Amino acid sequence: MRMSWTRVVTAGFMSNIVPYFNQPLDLVRHGGSPVDILGPSYQDDHTVWYKDGQKLTLRENMRLLPVILTLHFDSLLLLMLDSSGVKLICQHVLASGAVEVQPSINPAVVGDTVTLSLSPTTSLKSGRWAVGDSLILTWQGDQQAVFPGHSGRASVNILTGALTLSSVTMADSGVYVVQSSEPQLMANTSIIVLEPISNVTIRVNQTKLMEFNSSAVIACSVSSGSSPSFLWLNGSSEVTASERVQLNDENSTLTVANVTRYDQGPFRCCVFNPVSNSTSDSVNFTISYGPDNMALTVNGQNTTSFLIGSNLTMFCSAQSNPPAQLQWAFRGVLLNTTGPLLELYSISEDQSGSYSCLAFNNHTNMNSNITTHILIGMPISNVTLRANATNLVEFNDTAVFMCYVTNGSSLSYMWLKGSSVVTASGGVQFSDGGSTLTIASVTHNDMGPFRCNVSNGVSQEMSLPVYLNISYGPSNTTMVVMPMKHTYRTGSNITLSCSAESSPQAMIQWMVGGVSLNHSDSQLHLQSVTVSNSGNYVCQLYNTVTSRFSSASAMIRIQDPIAAAVVNNTGGPAILNKSFTLQCEVTGSVDYIQWWRNGQPISADNTTVFDMENKTLTLNPVQFSDRGDYQCQASNDVSNMTSSPYIVEVNYGPMTPVITGPSMVLTGTLNTLSCSSAFHLPSYLSWYFNDSLVITTSEYQIGSLTFNMKRV
Repeated sequence: MRMSWTRVVTAGFMSNIVPYFNQPLDLVRHGGSPVDILGPSYQDDHTVWYKDGQKLTLRENMRLLPVILTLHFDSLLLLMLDSSGVKLICQHVLASGAVEVQPSINPAVVGDTVTLSLSPTTSLKSGRWAVGDSLILTWQGDQQAVFPGHSGRASVNILTGALTLSSVTMADSGVYVVQSSEPQLMANTSIIVLEPISNVTIRVNQTKLMEFNSSAVIACSVSSGSSPSFLWLNGSSEVTASERVQLNDENSTLTVANVTRYDQGPFRCCVFNPVSNSTSDSVNFTISYGPDNMALTVNGQNTTSFLIGSNLTMFCSAQSNPPAQLQWAFRGVLLNTTGPLLELYSISEDQSGSYSCLAFNNHTNMNSNITTHILIGMPISNVTLRANATNLVEFNDTAVFMCYVTNGSSLSYMWLKGSSVVTASGGVQFSDGGSTLTIASVTHNDMGPFRCNVSNGVSQEMSLPVYLNISYGPSNTTMVVMPMKHTYRTGSNITLSCSAESSPQAMIQWMVGGVSLNHSDSQLHLQSVTVSNSGNYVCQLYNTVTSRFSSASAMIRIQDPIAAAVVNNTGGPAILNKSFTLQCEVTGSVDYIQWWRNGQPISADNTTVFDMENKTLTLNPVQFSDRGDYQCQASNDVSNMTSSPYIVEVNYGPMTPVITGPSMVLTGTLNTLSCSSAFHLPSYLSWYFNDSLVITTSEYQIGSLTFNMKRV
C-alpha cells in the first residue's frame, strides 16, 4: 500500500521519500558533522526530531540508529499518517538545552497579551519564532519581520528574543518554538488560549411533575466559552449520578427519573474552565404527591377518652401537594364537615365511636385516611367488692367475687391479688363483662387480698381489699428427732417434734407401736430412756374443719452399753501342731467383735478361723508364731469395750534327747553323762541301763566301769 508523504524538512537538510505501509523506513539527517547518539533515545544534546510541530515520542516500531543520526521505522503504521501525510522535522540544536521558554500567562484568556520569555535571559542577535509549522516572525539585529498571520499582533525584543502576542485568540493555542543561530539554540513551550464562560442558561422539558411517575430533564448551555466543565447543584448539595440520576452529554444534561418530593430543587448549573466560571439561574419543579403520612390529634393530644360535656377539637394533617381535600366521617358515615378541623361541643356518651379523616389529591388521584376511636364516658364512683363466702375449705370450695359500680359507663375491669394482676386460667374465670371473678377449688394461696380496679378511659377507681379465710391441711407433716442418732444409749433424753401446714391448727396425737401415749403437744420428751422405749413413734394430726388427717413417724432404737468383755480358754493349753480355741465372753448386746494379737488386728486365713459372730477364735494347727497377747474388742451402736490381754504360750516337746559325755573311759574310773531335750511343757528325764531304770535326773554318774558296761 502506497501512502502520501510530506516532504521532510530538516534544519538545513531535505530528503524526498515515498513510504509504503508496513514497510521499513529510514530518515537520515544530512549535513553537519555526525554525532554519536548514546542509548535508545531520540534526542542528544544537539538533535531533536519533531512530528507535526510536536516533539516526537518513540513508539515500539521506532528506534534511533547511532552515529549516522537516522530515525528508523521497523514497519510504517497507518496510525502515524493521515490523508494529508505527516511532517517530520529534524532540528539541529547547538545551544544548551537548559534554556526554557516561559509564558507570562498560561492558560490565557481571549484578548489577553502574552509574552514568551527565555529563561535564563539570553542575548540573541538573530532568530525566529514559529507556532507549529507556521512562522510568526524573524529578526536580525534590530530588524524584525512579522509574517502576515500575526501582523500587528506580534513583536520581539531584539535583545532577549522575548515574543509578545497581543489580542490572542483561541487559534493562538499551540507549541511555540524559538530558534537562533547567534548563539545557536532552540527552545519551545505550549500555551492554551481559552474563551471565558458566559451566559449560562438551563432549560427543562417540564416543571410540573408527578411523584414516582415523571422524569425531570434539565439541559445546560453557554453562549460562549471553551473547554467547559459542568457541575449540578440541588440547593447547596452537589448532584451526582445514581440509580435515578443520570448525567449525559459531558454532564451538560441532568436527568432525574421517577422524581420524588425531595427533587423540587432549586437546581442550578455551574460551568467552569481554567480561566472562568459562571452559574445559571435556578429552576424549581412543582411535584405533585400524596396524600400520605397522615396524623390526627384530639385537643392537641393523643388522648382518646373524654368526660361527658367536654369540647373536642380534632385536627387532621396529611403530606400532599397540592394540599389534599379533607372530609370527616363518624362511624363510617360522611359528615358535612371538610377541612382539617372537626369541632364537637358538650359531647355526650352517644358520640363515642370511630372518627375518620379522609384525604384526596385531585392531581395524583390518590386518597388516604386515618381513624381514631373516641370514648366519651361518665366518671366512675363507689366501686365495691363482695365475695359469696369468705370462709372456705381448700380444694372443696369455690370463691366468687362481684365488683359493683354506682356511677360510670363503658367500664373495664382489672382484678388484683396483692400487687399481681389476676389472669384467666384453668381454675380462674371472668364473667359479666369482667365484673365477676370465679376461682374454683381454692387453695391456701388464694387468701388475697383481692381488689377490683374499674376504669373507662376518663377515670378509674379501686375497691377496698377482700380477704378469704381458707382452711387447709394438715399437709407437709414432718417429725424432727433431737438429737439425731441411729441408736440411742439407755439413759439418754430424746425430744420428738411434730409440725404440719394447717389452718386452723391441727390436733396432735402421739402413738408408739400403735398404742396411744395420751400426749397432744407438738413435742414429745423421752427422759432417761430404756431399751423398752424402743419402737416406731407416730404423730397423727387432724384438722377439725377440713376433716383431714396426716401423720409422720420415726423409729427409735435404744441399746444398753457393753458392760464387760473377757477372753477365756476352756479346751486346754495351746500345743504345737494341735487345735486351740479362745472364746470372747461379752456382757451386754454386741454388734461386732474384733480380735487382736500383740496390738494388731487378726484376719482369717487357712490356720485362723472365726465363727459367724466372731465370738470364738480357733488356731488350727497351732504354730510357734501364734504365741502372744490376745484381746477381743466388742462394740455396738452406743459403746465398745476391749478385754484384758490373754497370754498364749505354745507348748511343745520333749524333742529327741541328746547325751553328752566321754565316749571312751578307763575301767574302774568315775564318769558323768548328761541328758538334754528341747520342750515347753512339764517333762521328766530317766536313765536306763540294759532296759532297766537307773536314775531320773539329767546327769548320771557311773563309778568302777567294767567291760560289761560298754553300752547303755
